[in-house]
Amino acid sequence: MNINIGTTIKNLRTKKQITQKQLATYLGVTEQAVSRWESGGGFPDIQLLPSIASFFSISTDTLLGINVSEREQRLAEIRNKIDEACELGRESTEDTIAEARAWAAEFPGEEDIQRNLADEICKYTMWDEKPKMGLLREAEKIYCTLIDTTGNTEFRNHVIEVLTALYCIGFRDTLRADTCADQISSMKYCRESVKSSVFSAWVQDHPEDEHLLVHYQDYLEKLLTSFCNQADTYVIAHIPNTPDRFDEKIAYFDWLIETYKMFFGENMLTYHADVANWYRIGATYTVAQGKIKETLDRLEKMAEHSLKADMARPGDAYTSPFTNKMTYPGKCDDFDTLSVHNFSYYNRQKLDQSRYDPIREEPRFKNICAILEENMK
Repeated sequence: MNINIGTTIKNLRTKKQITQKQLATYLGVTEQAVSRWESGGGFPDIQLLPSIASFFSISTDTLLGINVSEREQRLAEIRNKIDEACELGRESTEDTIAEARAWAAEFPGEEDIQRNLADEICKYTMWDEKPKMGLLREAEKIYCTLIDTTGNTEFRNHVIEVLTALYCIGFRDTLRADTCADQISSMKYCRESVKSSVFSAWVQDHPEDEHLLVHYQDYLEKLLTSFCNQADTYVIAHIPNTPDRFDEKIAYFDWLIETYKMFFGENMLTYHADVANWYRIGATYTVAQGKIKETLDRLEKMAEHSLKADMARPGDAYTSPFTNKMTYPGKCDDFDTLSVHNFSYYNRQKLDQSRYDPIREEPRFKNICAILEENMK
């Protein structure tokens, strides 16, 4: 960055109609020092910057010539690109690493931009049979630095999680992975658990504070959704994906759907998206079995729940006995998936997969696509 602080000081001083001597007296420096700054022969001591900015009623960013609005706009642009790439599962390449490296150099103080570089490196080679160890060590160094320097506990925990994965999958070192994960506290001491146990005990003797049960319900909600999403992953990845197990896997997804219906009732708000996903996954098995009607039934349910999820707005209230103290807060960085596009968009893209070719000309299938397309954002 080209810093023209001397020119800025001169322009501000002239506009304020004061002499170099007057400014020097205020700052406790010599008139010659001010003259030297303005002629480009030197810079003010860093400790003087707040005083100079205060004298002219400007920010230190403005004094240094940093355009804050342009910087924030640029950061927002980069972060949107990162989010969209993650949501759409963009493949990491040498070019995307080079781009991430350029962003990290441009914003060395932005933790999430630095983490993105390490993430891109890991996606690029961590899963290879013979990973590029030099790149993985670079990612490890970035993660370790972020863990040591961040003041954000949530961010630190996330970085520990991805570093644990790097040690296990990239370095094939389960011992270091286990030790790394131990830096995070157990479930017993997470904030949701602590609030739930404390406030639910309090409300037993203070029913007038029943509103505090929202913390208990919040914990139940997070436990349930976390469990169901982990069960989802387990069924997909660890139960053999062979035709003789398809009915079993479908049954598990139907059980997850019924569990959500029992807990949330009909008013699932954004959790309709999980149900939509489970209906769609079930349809991938039924279409492989040649069960056309059942596949279309499931995809229609998928579309229905996608639209309902997209309709959820911050402040909407849950109504089931397990959630009736709660409202939908909007996107939650703790648990929600990325949402550059809405759920209708995401599920419509899935229908382009070749597995649906046997039903692509079915009027019901075309109608499902049309419904999602109309609601896509």
